[in-house]
Amino acid sequence: ASPRRPEADLAILEALRNASNKVVPEWTNWIVYSSEDRKFNRDIMAGLLRAQLLNVSELDEHLAKLIDGGRNMAAVEFCAFIIRQCIIEGRYVTPSEMSSTFDVFNKLVQRGGAPETISRILEEVRQLPAAGQRDKSSKKAKDPIAASV
Repeated sequence: ASPRRPEADLAILEALRNASNKVVPEWTNWIVYSSEDRKFNRDIMAGLLRAQLLNVSELDEHLAKLIDGGRNMAAVEFCAFIIRQCIIEGRYVTPSEMSSTFDVFNKLVQRGGAPETISRILEEVRQLPAAGQRDKSSKKAKDPIAASV
C-alpha cells in the first residue's frame, strides 16, 4: 500500500464541506478540543486553513487563549507560523480573522519581552498591501494590526 497524500485527504474534506455546511463547525471543534501535538501540526493546520475547512475566527479565539499571556511558547510559535504561512505568504486568511491573536501579540510587544519574531511579523502584516483581503475573495475587513497599535 502506498502512503496517503495530504492533498488527497484535503480534496476529500473539501468535497464533504461542499456537500454539507455543517462540517466546518464540527471540524473546528475537533481541532479546538484536540491535544496540542495534533492541534499544533503546522502542515495539517495550514492545509485546513488554506482549503477553508475551519472557522478561522473561532480557531483564533481559542489560539489567543492558549497563548496564555505569552507563557505558552508552543502556542506563540504556532500562531506566528500560522500568521506567516496563511496571512503573509499565502494570503488565504485575513488579519481580521485572526484579530484576537493580533491583540495578544500586540500586548506582548507593548509589555516587552516578546520574541523578536512577533514584532517582525506584526510589522510585515502592517506593510501588506490590502491587508484585509484574501487572495481568493474580495471580502473587505478592518485592519486589526493598525487599530490596536
